[in-house]
Parts: sequence; structure tokens; C-alpha cells
Amino acid sequence: MNTIPDDLFPEAPRVIYERAPLVQVACELRFPTILRLQSEPPAEFQDRIKARFPLLETATSPFANQLSSSFPLPPMSQHAPPLPPEIAQLLGASAGPSYVFLTKDRKFGFALEAQRLSLSTRSYTHWEDFRDLLLIGLREVVDIYKLGLLTRIGLRYINAIDRGRLSLSNEAWPALLRKEILGEIALPPFDNNTVAATRVTVIRSPDGIGSMAFRHGLGVIQDIYTDQQTETGDAESILDRFSERGWRAFRWSITDTLHNALGPRELVMERTKHG
Repeated sequence: MNTIPDDLFPEAPRVIYERAPLVQVACELRFPTILRLQSEPPAEFQDRIKARFPLLETATSPFANQLSSSFPLPPMSQHAPPLPPEIAQLLGASAGPSYVFLTKDRKFGFALEAQRLSLSTRSYTHWEDFRDLLLIGLREVVDIYKLGLLTRIGLRYINAIDRGRLSLSNEAWPALLRKEILGEIALPPFDNNTVAATRVTVIRSPDGIGSMAFRHGLGVIQDIYTDQQTETGDAESILDRFSERGWRAFRWSITDTLHNALGPRELVMERTKHG
């Protein structure tokens, strides 16, 4: 991945965490309505990806609920409880049916609808692995439906920090997260009594490609996106930039104490088999 200039978040060597705080990673690609997906099931798409994504579920399945077109925000918990009904119902408001294709181990899932393709997982390893799976679906949609234009590209990372799981129960939040993002939680009385906290900052990218909705408090949620019309062939390079920016923002948000407690190890570029 090429290094990108960024005045907001400094460059940081990428690592893999043994005790990764990621709750969920999802990517959503929106496009102009494909009428065929409103009137007929994506049988050819299924045939082409079923070697990697052999399972099919309906939009009412638990996994499908995680892939709502509105990118709902689950509670900041290490257990990531199911979405509330009012959020899950948003799937029913989509333009036509939603088809969810899962890997055999059910760790990765595509949702395909008339206006979007999304990939979601709670078993993220590293960006290149996730991106390769995403491109499988995108390339087939482009080929089958002659898709040439994307209207939105969105990438989401949800991190939740559990001090107990990391043997950091005696550490105050200011020792783990930057004081700039903690607000009141940086003060001792609030540190021990705050159950949940979220602040939102929307940041334009210095390179002019997209924006980041940076939600932080007792966890870090990053929505990195662009609503500019984009050629499908440019999606991979844009997503590479988004991924790097997401990593830099997360590393900037945490202290060395938390970084070390997460068990960083050198990133070895290898592909993981799913199924």
C-alpha cells in the first residue's frame, strides 16, 4: 500500500494485534439502482461466488441485520449485541429484496441489493485479506450487471476497549486513550462512573478524497466515506487510502500503554482462506 500524505494523523507502522479490539469491519458500495436486482434473484452472482460464499440467507437473518444499508451503530460492547428491532427493520426499507451470501464458517457475509453491495465481518485479520474478498463481489457485480459507476464508498471500523480483558482494570482512561478525545472521562470522578460516551467529529480528508466520521469515547468508530460519483475501477485505490487513514486514526487515538497491551506483532502479508 502506498504511503499517503496526511496532516491529521501521522504515519504509523501497521501491525496485527493479538488481542484486537475490533468488533466489526464493514464496507458498503452504493450504485445507481439495478432494476434486475429488484425483479429477479442474483442467481448468476451466486453461481460465481459460491465457491467462497456457499451459504444464502434472507434479509431477516441475524447476519443480514448486521448489514443494514444505514450502517447502524451497535452498542460499544465487546459482545456486540444484536441490533435493536427499529434499526434491523431498516433492511425492509431497501429498494427490493436483500440477498446475503456467507462463507461456510459464517465469518464473512455479502449483502447484495438493488442499490448496494456490502461486506461485513467480525473476524477481521488485515486489510488486504478483507479487500480481496470485497473485490470478488464487486468484480462480479460489475461484470454481470455492467456496473460502471459508484455513488458512495464507505468503510467502517468499530473498536471497543475492554480494560478487564486486557488486564488494564487499574489503568485510568487517560493512560490508554488520548486526552483530546476523552472529554469529561479524562477527569477521575468521571473515569470510574461513565458507562457510555460518544463524541463525533467529521473530518475532511487532507488529500481531498472523502471524509471521516470519527466517533470516539469508550471505543472508536470510524466511518470513512465519499459520496462523490466514482468509477468502479477506482474503488480499490480509494479503499486502500481509506484503510490506511483508518489505521492511522486509531493508532493516533491510543497511547503506547494500550498499544502494547493489545499485543502488536509485525504484519506478515499472507492470505487467509475462508470457508
